[in-house]
Amino acid sequence: MKKTINKSVAFILCLLMLIGFTPVASAEDELPNVIDQVQLFNDEAWMALDELLYTLSAQLGYEIIAVVPYMVSPAEEKSFVDTLYYQNGYGFDENRNGVVLVANDNEMTFKVYPMGYNNQVFTASGIQFLEYVIAPFLDTSIADMIALFAMLTADYVLQAKTGTPYKDDFLPNAADYFDRLIIGWNSGVSDDDILRLKHALLEMQERDQFDAMAIYFPSFASITLAKTLEEFYKTYGFGVGESKDGIILYYSEWPEETELYVHGYGKIAFTESGQAYILKTLLPILKNREYLRATETYMALCRQFLAQARSGDPYDGDFMPGNENPSHFKSGAAYSLGDVNGDGKVNSSDARQVLRCAAKLVDFSETQRRLADINGDGKVNSIDARKVLRIAARLEPLPDEKITVA
Repeated sequence: MKKTINKSVAFILCLLMLIGFTPVASAEDELPNVIDQVQLFNDEAWMALDELLYTLSAQLGYEIIAVVPYMVSPAEEKSFVDTLYYQNGYGFDENRNGVVLVANDNEMTFKVYPMGYNNQVFTASGIQFLEYVIAPFLDTSIADMIALFAMLTADYVLQAKTGTPYKDDFLPNAADYFDRLIIGWNSGVSDDDILRLKHALLEMQERDQFDAMAIYFPSFASITLAKTLEEFYKTYGFGVGESKDGIILYYSEWPEETELYVHGYGKIAFTESGQAYILKTLLPILKNREYLRATETYMALCRQFLAQARSGDPYDGDFMPGNENPSHFKSGAAYSLGDVNGDGKVNSSDARQVLRCAAKLVDFSETQRRLADINGDGKVNSIDARKVLRIAARLEPLPDEKITVA
């Protein structure tokens, strides 16, 4: 596992200060809240994480501990945690309540252990959900896993103090704590670039009211409980607004596993042919392992597709970026009036193109203009577009006249 500080740790600490959790200075002889027995983190990363967990613990009156153990098997883990926690005097008041996250870097496993003698913060279903949410970070960034674990624990504690702890179908919205960009440590993308891209995705979410995410895992199936990207999206509560509008891209070391999932308005902005276009564009970049360029390209395409959809004319069929006026004409062939793209049919795609030409959003060739001028007045306007649409909907018969391409 790569030993590096993830800048989101410091970012989360800043967020804590903004929402009222002022960092609490710990005494020199205080027990650490982050116990790193394998020296996974450098000093800066460890101090940021330890201060985060210590501050939350002190503010909440509830011990939050994270351990990265050395050579502890899963079978020995519970005994190890009990010894570490109780013999070292962790826990608040006489009940010594708290929680311990064990992120076993050697075994590539993790588990959350509620501690104390009257711990009513975590129900069984609450723990299951918490573990589900933090699972993806085991193989990407344990620092992020610990930070997310701490933030969610704070939410659990505050909710339990109301007398109604999280359980069953009453659970936190994980998407509120989840970065819109997760890139594994072996991607070669720098921390600075990751932070820049995260901010750009959050800005897109705020500006466009649309949730766009990109997730790079070495293996999606091996580190999450989700059977599909759709289940992952829905369980975490991603999406904006009542219809949960959004798109999520998953990619890995194996380009053939690249996948998109769209929800809500995403199904309008990113049609099936649009999604195929995006995947086709990204595939050669991913094959070259250019994960930064792939992510930037994906984000640029998201912005372009959303802008086009909001204009009322989403990309679809052959109408794609760089091919805003698609055509399939063959020399010597005859085409029906209205078939402005030469695919042998008159449908809504033709009506859309005629309307775009009438609005001067696209230039037609001389052949296309002749095919679009349904009423023969020498102009291409909204009247022609409406007639093409009526022909496509079979409300009017297909004209007998055909135009032969020179």
